[in-house]
Amino acid sequence: MEYYLLFCNKGDQLINNLHIALNKRGINSIIITDIDLALAKKWIHKCNSDGVFQTEIYFNNGFVLRPEEVKGIMNRIKFIRLPQFQHSKDKTYAEMEILALFISFLESMKSKLLFPFRVENFVAKGNDNFNYFVWASQVGLSILDFMFSSSPKWQHRNDWPRSPIFIDDINNLGNLIATPIIMEEPVIFRESFKMTQIVTLYKGVATTNKIVELNFHSEYLKFYEVSSEGIIQLFWGKTKFGWKLFDFNSFPKILNENDIQKLIDSSFL
Repeated sequence: MEYYLLFCNKGDQLINNLHIALNKRGINSIIITDIDLALAKKWIHKCNSDGVFQTEIYFNNGFVLRPEEVKGIMNRIKFIRLPQFQHSKDKTYAEMEILALFISFLESMKSKLLFPFRVENFVAKGNDNFNYFVWASQVGLSILDFMFSSSPKWQHRNDWPRSPIFIDDINNLGNLIATPIIMEEPVIFRESFKMTQIVTLYKGVATTNKIVELNFHSEYLKFYEVSSEGIIQLFWGKTKFGWKLFDFNSFPKILNENDIQKLIDSSFL
């Protein structure tokens, strides 16, 4: 029986909802989490005379992953935790080792990946958005202006809040005022903005919580291709000089039902 593999970190609600939707449409899928991989009984990683790898993974629940039975793979794993190394000094090293093994497995299954991947998209503690800003600029998408400085605070532009700013309510991000700065402290200021808009990209499809029409369809497709992410959200803010990108999310926690169905239509059928 052929099936789709859905790799994710434990508790990934988007993958859980996708799994349910796939089964409702009669499409076989199996969820494998980072913890399943970490606690697997064994990995058999073979290289034939042509340099082609094949991997079999034997899991604790009795399931055996055999490449010839896999119809397609969707991967949302960014890192692999090893609970058995929780109090070990070698924890980080061990996690990077098993992540390298997993990346090698994905490389050996490249023809069955629903979405391509870049090795640099895998990091131990989450994504570095710097790459996304670079790629967005390269394909012609406008990005927020930033300024790095260690000058005294009175030499900074008052309308540029200090960054990075970590808050949960994305709608209030553009309304924050400049944070007082200690003299000579290195800081990053970002261009101010008011309204926000989110665009979700997946395999040639762009959906949005539409405020205004952002006519960047060809640029979206180029950005999606170069970013090599299965699903990615782009956050736009309205500045004095028009709409600009101020953040990215390559790990949306959830999609609405309509987007889930579009994802299935574009990638699983």
